[in-house]
Amino acid sequence: KELECCICLDREIENAKLLRCLHTYCDVCLTEKLDKGGVIECPQCKVETHLPLDGVEGLPPNFLFNRIRELIKAEQSLKCGCSRGTVKFYCFHCKVFLCKQCTDSHNDLKPVTANHTVVELNKFSGEDIDSYLGRSGSCKKHDGKEQKFYCQPCDQCICIECTVVEHQNHQRSHLTDVVKQEKEDLGGKVLQIKAKKSFMEFHCKLLDNQVATIKNEAENAKATAKQTYESIVEEATKKMRETLSEIDKQADDNIRKVTAMKSKVLNKEQEMEKYVQFSNGILDRSIPLEIMEYKNLLKGRFQELNRERPSQYSVEQFHIKYITNEPEVKTGIKALQQVGNVQTCCIGPKLTELRGYGIREAFVGEEAQFIVETRTTRRGDKAFSFKEYVTVEIESPDSERIIAKVEEKLEGKYAVNFTPKCCGEHKVRVWVNCEEIADFPRLLMVKTNSPKKLEPVKLKGRLLYFL
Repeated sequence: KELECCICLDREIENAKLLRCLHTYCDVCLTEKLDKGGVIECPQCKVETHLPLDGVEGLPPNFLFNRIRELIKAEQSLKCGCSRGTVKFYCFHCKVFLCKQCTDSHNDLKPVTANHTVVELNKFSGEDIDSYLGRSGSCKKHDGKEQKFYCQPCDQCICIECTVVEHQNHQRSHLTDVVKQEKEDLGGKVLQIKAKKSFMEFHCKLLDNQVATIKNEAENAKATAKQTYESIVEEATKKMRETLSEIDKQADDNIRKVTAMKSKVLNKEQEMEKYVQFSNGILDRSIPLEIMEYKNLLKGRFQELNRERPSQYSVEQFHIKYITNEPEVKTGIKALQQVGNVQTCCIGPKLTELRGYGIREAFVGEEAQFIVETRTTRRGDKAFSFKEYVTVEIESPDSERIIAKVEEKLEGKYAVNFTPKCCGEHKVRVWVNCEEIADFPRLLMVKTNSPKKLEPVKLKGRLLYFL
């Protein structure tokens, strides 16, 4: 599965090519399906590869891929050069695949082949596979000749015959010497990339911390907003309850007054009814002495009752309303909208400032310090409550990284302490939230010794200073 082209799914790839992103495809698919005006976009990662002048053919082959394919193909059904059978063995000295008959003939040529290592394909060990993959290549122009030399002007591996024909007057070197040097150079580059990779891993952790910080700050912001609006709702609810209570109180007082007046009216009505019934009784009985006995009392009382007027028992008409203060309501709503707002404020690496003597000059073996002062993107204000991540990289003249200790201070300030080990120009780089600050990298001059302090010496009442 890993040895097939992921586009055509061909398991018989003859010429696998490697793109800039290190993904492998067959040359046919690259030429017919992916080549778009000299640029190939990888279907898997979308990284673009610009083709050389000779097109897809000029792309580097996937060396390991092609050799593993050769070995698998040979093990499956590759015909032997004698055309009598399929290959079953491989000679590491002759670098050829052999069938059973050729292997027997090969072994009969002792003592010439006595030191040759011949291994059956289905018995290949891990070391055998490594030896096969690491064998020297054969020259494309001179069949069977090993490429043991390197032509520097042509940047090609060549064989012995190439050195006396096409590359006769070119500067050449033994391939082993060139490979040794290239391995050293490549090893150094690998170490640099490993250091950079560890730095990237550190940045990934910082980014993870940023995500966690964003989530935490979002929760804190939500809690603050909720508390703010709940306090407003609480005050509004309190005021509403007070207003409703006041309305109930006024309504109860007014109802109490009206009810009291109604009781007086009912009492007066009952009194009138009592005198009416009493008088009707006297009239119905028509007893002269009784009439004459009560006439003055009843007439006097009727005269008093007749003077009663309904207006004497009326109360003021009470109306209870809630008058909304529209201007204040509008002002309150507007004020409510301005109670708070969501503010996303980030640190501006380009606005960050560096202060302190240690960013300009330092001395071997002595601790130096400079201050990183972060600022926000809002008018360049100082960062008081925003969490930022400051990383510092100091590289000595011999490309050795110096450990810098970053200590967080108050109000967006960070103290950077480091101790240089050698003199010369050091490269200083500072990142804030994984973004390099402006005007960096910066060169820092490290000197051998710091200036000696003046020491006072008292001589005849005078203070003299000597170095």
